[in-house]
Amino acid sequence: MTLYSNLCSVEINGAFVKSKSVLRLTSEVFLGAVSSNSLSEKQKEFINGIFKEAEENNFIVQIYG
Repeated sequence: MTLYSNLCSVEINGAFVKSKSVLRLTSEVFLGAVSSNSLSEKQKEFINGIFKEAEENNFIVQIYG
């Protein structure tokens, strides 16, 4: 998968707009509020890795159940 987060110029109908890349994930595991106590260590590492990458590469992560 490639997420383009380095777009420097985005134009819609002739008007320049600010853009922010969004990674939307769906999961049957993450329904409603999730506490860190309900996750395995592997799941915590995965989630933390995704959010760390999002911060480093300037994109948003949204998780939907």
